Amino acid sequence: MRRVLLPLFIVCLVYLSDCSPALFAIDPPKRPTDGNGIENMRQGNQAAKKESLIELAKFIIQRVRVAPFNGEELKPKPVGPQEDLETLMVEADRYFRLPTQITPNDVQLQYTRDLGRAIETEVFDVLENGANKLEKVNAMRIFGMAGKLACEDLVPAYLKIITEDKYGPEYKIFAFQGLRNLLLIPDPKNPARPHFISDPVKLSAIYTELDKVITKKHPAKLRPEDALLIQYIRREAVRAMAAIKFSVIRNQRAEMVGKPIWTLLRVASNDKFIAPKDAALPDYGYHILERIEAIIGIASELPDRSINPDLVAYMVNEGLNDIMTYLGKDKSADPRDKQLVPWRTSAARMIDAFKIWKVGLEKMPVAKTPTIATKLIDLLIPKTLTPIEANGVASTPDISPITNFRRDNKPKSTQVLDEDPTTVVTIP
Repeated sequence: MRRVLLPLFIVCLVYLSDCSPALFAIDPPKRPTDGNGIENMRQGNQAAKKESLIELAKFIIQRVRVAPFNGEELKPKPVGPQEDLETLMVEADRYFRLPTQITPNDVQLQYTRDLGRAIETEVFDVLENGANKLEKVNAMRIFGMAGKLACEDLVPAYLKIITEDKYGPEYKIFAFQGLRNLLLIPDPKNPARPHFISDPVKLSAIYTELDKVITKKHPAKLRPEDALLIQYIRREAVRAMAAIKFSVIRNQRAEMVGKPIWTLLRVASNDKFIAPKDAALPDYGYHILERIEAIIGIASELPDRSINPDLVAYMVNEGLNDIMTYLGKDKSADPRDKQLVPWRTSAARMIDAFKIWKVGLEKMPVAKTPTIATKLIDLLIPKTLTPIEANGVASTPDISPITNFRRDNKPKSTQVLDEDPTTVVTIP
């Protein structure tokens, strides 16, 4: 059977069987009357009225319920360029981004908080009152983008979508994207801090729910199309987890309350180091795209005193070995069997992440033998990853750093985190 990756529109179509025309119409929302005031606030000059941001949120979100944004044709058809959902997404994205790369001021931070809260209200209104699922999914698409706003209040909203059964995977996938966008925002007041979400309780809650999704035990012998759909949606959860920059989340008493590195290592190594009965998706495992995201996430994390870097490097190296095997198969595959892996981009991202990893390793105690992982990185970047970055699937990378590391560097510890005995692994 040919393996076909499901693009987003196909995934959505699986769930949009009830996208019938609206049984009732709503009035098209109007542009905010104080557009200049909103833009001044976005620029950080002067605060606009909160009501203006509420109008803006209605204008952005409620338009998914009217033509042409809900898929219906405008009648009469307008002359000239016609707006569609993509133009709406572009416009919304502009409002969700601040205009400069400098540290935002208090006016801009108030803008992100007020607009984020207003957007959340309008999205849940559509989820409750939208005429069909297409409108609701499109509202969630925009809601995922709204995570680019530094609005901490959006965390509970995204977690609500993820945890409640009434919201199907066609909604949850955008909640994962929203969390990832939030997690990619550094502290506006202190850019050296990796997250503007500083509360360890919130970070732990995000970790916990993402971990449940990523490591959820699925039954054996699923249909290939069902397994592929799980992998496709779960990848967004992996990408969100990979955006957490703490390898270990600790509370104010320095106690471990989350272990993103452990979850990502399970993905990167395809559950190879745990008992087969505990594997998340028997017979299929984690898709190669999930594993690439996990490796990038691991390498980008801040180090923690509890980590055994030689074991982490060994597990990452096993993942890299499998990725190189996929590359070889992808090179010679029938075009209909292509994995659709963005090899050049993936290699470039791994190179950048491994450089970050190396800096973190240099800060770890000598007793933890971080130099073992450092040596691997120094060989991987020029010999294995740089050729892939240059030539993609057509490259012939040197995989000797990977095979030699497997042979020569069996880890001394079999426990990823010294403080957590549940992270003990079996070295194959």
